[in-house]
Amino acid sequence: FPTRRSSYLFIKFLESKDCKCIRHHKGHYRGSQPKARRPRTWQDHIDPVPMRVIKTNLKTLGLTLADIRKFK
Repeated sequence: FPTRRSSYLFIKFLESKDCKCIRHHKGHYRGSQPKARRPRTWQDHIDPVPMRVIKTNLKTLGLTLADIRKFK
């Protein structure tokens, strides 16, 4: 499980959107959600999570940055 704060918060946000962890292996987190077109993968040991990774994963879920800002 991730040890970095921003990665941890991002995972908590995804879990609040019914995402499930498929696997966590060698610093890579892979998650899936019923509505998503495909599973999402990112390196959870990088802090902060790059904006490109956040935007790509939100787009896969059909969400926007406004959704993640409301999560706080």
